[in-house]
Order: sequence, then structure tokens, then C-alpha cells
Amino acid sequence: MEIHETGNGKDRSKTDAATLSSELAVLSQQQFEALLKESYVNMSQEEAGEYDKRRLRMNEIHRLLAQMKHQDH
Repeated sequence: MEIHETGNGKDRSKTDAATLSSELAVLSQQQFEALLKESYVNMSQEEAGEYDKRRLRMNEIHRLLAQMKHQDH
């Protein structure tokens, strides 16, 4: 998911932030579940790849949310 500035103001920013926050919550839960599973069974290469993709997306969401917060002030 990419966020593009459209100039629609704070309402758009709040909607985007809420969407990103929801996505971050889902990704965080998936990461947590993957780590629980990892403690019992080693991750396959595919699972490790998915874990890394989620981690990168979570970092991107954190960066986008920080930008939005900075723009609001």
C-alpha cells in the first residue's frame, strides 16, 4: 500500500493513518504468531521470507505514520 499526498487535508491524513495503523496491527499479530511457531518448529524458507516482508512493511508503515504525524503539527 502506498500513500500519495492528494491535498485533501487532515481528513485524508486521519483516514490514511487509521488504515496504516490497522495494517500495522495485523502485521504485528502475524509476526507474533510466527515467532511463537518458530519457538517450537523452525521456519521454512518461505515462512522466513514472509516474515522478512512483513518486517519491511512494518518499518515502512512506521515511517509513513511518523511523516503524517509531523505534517499534522
